[in-house]
Amino acid sequence: MSAQPNYVAKKSAWSAIRWWHILFFFLIVPLIIMICKIIIVKHKRIEFYDKKIVQKSGVFDVEKKTAVFTAVLAVWVEYPFWGRILGYGNVKVEMVGPWDIDLNGVKKPKKLQRYLEGRIANIRGMHQLLHN
Repeated sequence: MSAQPNYVAKKSAWSAIRWWHILFFFLIVPLIIMICKIIIVKHKRIEFYDKKIVQKSGVFDVEKKTAVFTAVLAVWVEYPFWGRILGYGNVKVEMVGPWDIDLNGVKKPKKLQRYLEGRIANIRGMHQLLHN
């Protein structure tokens, strides 16, 4: 028969954790979240064609929305504080129909605004010529 010990000393799990483990955890988790957000943002895009606008988003499951370009009513640009400093802005495209386009964090938002406003002016000019 084996004898039972009078007392068993067990090590605490806390003794295995060092201060740098905690620091590493609080640095690595936000880094992983940031990388995931960057991947998601990079897979979101809006493509402008002659007669249509296509919004695509998703990394694994791609969602696609399409609208007719003539449905564009107006374009606005907003610059958040960091956007003014780092050169990006938010572009809102108001459209006729079930959805508007909100592009946050666009490089060179004024260039996109000029492009869209030029397209809107051309389309309206063509409609006036056709109806006169």
